[in-house]
Amino acid sequence: MLLRVRALGPGGPPRHRSDWKAASSFFDWASVQEGYSHGSRAYNEMLDILGRMKQIKLMRQLFDGIPHEPSAPIVNEKTFAVLVNRYAAAHKVADAIKVFYKRREYGLDLDLSAFQKLLTALCRSGRSSPVIRSRNIILNGWCVLGSLREAKRFWNDIVTSDCKPDLYTYGIFINSLAKAGKLGTAVKLFTAMWARGCSPDVAICNCIIDALCFKKRIPEALEVFREMDGRGCLPDAATYNTLLKHLCGIGRTWRRPARSSAAMVSRMRSAGCEPDADTYNLLLNLYVRWGDRRGVASIWSEMEDRGLGPRPAFLHRRHPRAPRAGQTRRGPAGLRRNEVRG
Repeated sequence: MLLRVRALGPGGPPRHRSDWKAASSFFDWASVQEGYSHGSRAYNEMLDILGRMKQIKLMRQLFDGIPHEPSAPIVNEKTFAVLVNRYAAAHKVADAIKVFYKRREYGLDLDLSAFQKLLTALCRSGRSSPVIRSRNIILNGWCVLGSLREAKRFWNDIVTSDCKPDLYTYGIFINSLAKAGKLGTAVKLFTAMWARGCSPDVAICNCIIDALCFKKRIPEALEVFREMDGRGCLPDAATYNTLLKHLCGIGRTWRRPARSSAAMVSRMRSAGCEPDADTYNLLLNLYVRWGDRRGVASIWSEMEDRGLGPRPAFLHRRHPRAPRAGQTRRGPAGLRRNEVRG
């Protein structure tokens, strides 16, 4: 059956190269014959024939109709290789990427080898470069796979092409650099954004601030924080929470830590950012670490007023006897006793 399909398809003799309809008719006829059912090779061959003849809709319908039985899978690596190549050749970039992610539905991994095949197909099609959105997806794919080397190479391809990086391109690459420990390169790229007139958004600024704080480069993080206001990029709750989170770890180096944290929360409110549950839990840990009983009492009371409570980890690991939010106003006293007892 497979040889007959091949002979009728684009890979057959010259007089049959465009006779995809005959191949399709024979394929359909064979599928209803008693004692026979198409296997992986027949489906893959028919998908390839339809794709080569630009019958993308029929190719998609055929793929969707393939029986899906985990015990005897028909869809395999070859199936996805055919689909990705045919979508890319038809300049259906979004469809090629979408079918790539469908691998998981058929028990196949989204591994580096599969992604390289997708990337090769898209680049071979010659149509992905003008579309920055598609390039962002590909760049993000390399970053998700943890292949910084390939991400750098693809970034350089974008920069040197006619398709210039946009805000999301910068965000994807800066985040990847920061996670990989390449903070110096990330900061340089972040600074270059301002110079090139592509202002970072709050998510990119937060990424840089968090990475700087993690490396104990607090003054630089605070400088970025101060610059945000001046450049029209208003900090959000996540920005303040990031700073507070890291200040918890270096509180003892501050001359007046409690006053400084209170000033930051005051600035947060004046900027129109109300503290959220993360903020309150961070502050609670901050004051407990510094032994600031008045601060603990104030935060605990405010959390109760807002219907919030400390995270279970705080109650069970640090203060097992502390009351839950809404139970009593004597929570801080309980905390004090636990602090004294170690």
